[in-house]
Amino acid sequence: MDVYINIDEITEAENPLTYLLDLKERYPDFKATIFVALMRCSVEYVELLKSKDWLEVAIYGFYGKPRELEFYNASQLNDTFNKMEIIYTGHYDNGFKAPQFAYTDYVYQMCLNKGLWIEMHPNHTKPFLTGLEYCQLAKDPNIFEFSGHANNNMNDMKGIKQSYNLLTHTLDHIEDKEFKFCSDNLQVNP
Repeated sequence: MDVYINIDEITEAENPLTYLLDLKERYPDFKATIFVALMRCSVEYVELLKSKDWLEVAIYGFYGKPRELEFYNASQLNDTFNKMEIIYTGHYDNGFKAPQFAYTDYVYQMCLNKGLWIEMHPNHTKPFLTGLEYCQLAKDPNIFEFSGHANNNMNDMKGIKQSYNLLTHTLDHIEDKEFKFCSDNLQVNP
C-alpha cells in the first residue's frame, strides 16, 4: 500500500522534527512531504530539514497564515516569492501548498511560472492552467494518506503531537507499505 505523510504549518516554533525522527527510526523506509512556512524560519533550520533525504521540503504559503494569499495580486505574489527565493534557493523542493488550500488564479499562475507543483485538497476541483503539475490524492483503497499539522494546539486533532499514537498504530497494521513523497504522485493538467 502506498503511504503518503504530509505535514504542513511547519515553522521553527512549530517543529515536528522529533516526531519525524521517531517515525524514521520506527519505519526505516519512512518518507514524508513537509510544507514549511519559509518566511518564518531561519536558513539554518530549513537546511537542517533539507539535509534529511527522506523529507521532501515544500513551501507552505509565505508566512503560513490562514488565507494569506487571497489578497495578493500577481505583482505582489511574484515580488514576495522572489524575495523568498533569494534567501532560500536550494533549500526547498519544488512543491507549494496554499494555507487552507486558498488558491487564486494568481497563485496558480505563479506556481506554473516558477515550476512548482501544488498540493490540492481531494475535494477541490483541478487547477485550470494547462501544464500545471499537482498532487491530489483521491480516495483510493490502495493509498493511505495522513495529512496533518505541525502545530501543538491541543484543540487541533490533526496536529502530529495529538495524532502520533493513532498514526503509528495505523502504520503498524498496514502490510507491504511503501512510503512516498507527494511529488511521486504528480498529475499534469492537460
